[in-house]
Amino acid sequence: MTILDEVLRQCGFIGTLIVGGPDPDVPNRIMSMVFQTGKTATGMNFTEAYPDLKGTMTGSFNTFAHKCLSRFSEYSHKTDTHYTP
Repeated sequence: MTILDEVLRQCGFIGTLIVGGPDPDVPNRIMSMVFQTGKTATGMNFTEAYPDLKGTMTGSFNTFAHKCLSRFSEYSHKTDTHYTP
């Protein structure tokens, strides 16, 4: 159970959560992950319903993560990746 599952259970809210940090498989690379709850009547989640927005959203977030994490390491010049579990 994720934090978003618990928010849905307790409050009835759906949500999207984006997190970013060091990629454990690729040294010196930042990655992001998108977690979400909620599905449309046809069974699509948020990123399935708006695939163009997902790319924009994760790209913008990766840029932000680089700015936040670059002061701690050499991440500021590495390629972005993203993953949706």
